[in-house]
Amino acid sequence: MYDEIYMAIFSIFNSEEWKALEPPVQVFPNGVDTSGEEFVVVDVLPSSRGANKVSVSGVLLFEIFVQGGRGPRRLAILSDIIDRHVSKITVPIANGKVVQTFSSTLANIRTDADSAMLRGTLTTPFNYFSIEA
Repeated sequence: MYDEIYMAIFSIFNSEEWKALEPPVQVFPNGVDTSGEEFVVVDVLPSSRGANKVSVSGVLLFEIFVQGGRGPRRLAILSDIIDRHVSKITVPIANGKVVQTFSSTLANIRTDADSAMLRGTLTTPFNYFSIEA
C-alpha cells in the first residue's frame, strides 16, 4: 500500500508535462543526495489508516530550495508550479485505488541551516483509498 502511494506521487514528476517545464525543476525523494541552484525534496508522510481496509491519509511534504539572497519570489513561483501539478487532483493507481490530494500550504520560509539557500515547506494533504465498482 505505501509503495503504491509513493509510486502514484512520483509518477507526477516523471510525466512528460513535468519534464517539459522550463526551466526544469529537479525533484528528489527524501534521502537522495541533492545539489544544484534550486531543487525540491519530496517526502510522503502517511499518518493514519482509515476505517476502510484500504484507506490512508497523510501529507506530501515538499522542501523547496532556491538561491539565497534574492528574496522569496522564486520560492513562491516554484510553489505555484508544484501546486498546479499536485494540489486538488486524483491519481488513479490500479484495482480502483486512488490518491486524492487537497489544497496546499506554503510555510516556514527560512535560510537553510546547512547552506546559504532559501528554503520553504509546501504541504499537501492526501487520502489513499479504494473505490468499489
